[in-house]
Amino acid sequence: MTLLANIKAFSKTRWSWGLLLLAIIFFELCALFFQHVMQLAPCVMCIYERVAMFGIGGAALIGLINPRNTLLRWLGLGAWGASSIKGLTLSLEHVDYQFNPSPFKTCDLFVTFPDWAPLNEWAPCCLKPMGIVRKWCGSSCRFLCRSGWWLSLRVIWWR
Repeated sequence: MTLLANIKAFSKTRWSWGLLLLAIIFFELCALFFQHVMQLAPCVMCIYERVAMFGIGGAALIGLINPRNTLLRWLGLGAWGASSIKGLTLSLEHVDYQFNPSPFKTCDLFVTFPDWAPLNEWAPCCLKPMGIVRKWCGSSCRFLCRSGWWLSLRVIWWR
């Protein structure tokens, strides 16, 4: 069997979609740990990145329903791809805010969510921005800056 055939066969199992969902749950719990235990206040970009991760989790749930159904599997793969691309563009912009500080490129608290989706009111415990990234190692994303050496390598690789 070729590699692509193995990947296709793996995508038809519940184990693959469950593993994706468990990874998303783990990363969301890490974000909540950083927010509530380590007191690292998330900025607006952090919240938008969390919402993109929720999109990937929703895609995992779609694929988990019936991975052998071609329509549901492709719907899950499409939602996964769209959420991943959106999350990647948001994270690249977020890293750019920190590595190239400017008074004109900031992640402000005054950026609001759309009226049709007030995320900060629906789940304020995990989706309320409380910090601002204005410069390198600002008050909100210290962990990102401390681990920025490997993140910068990943960003350079993607460009």
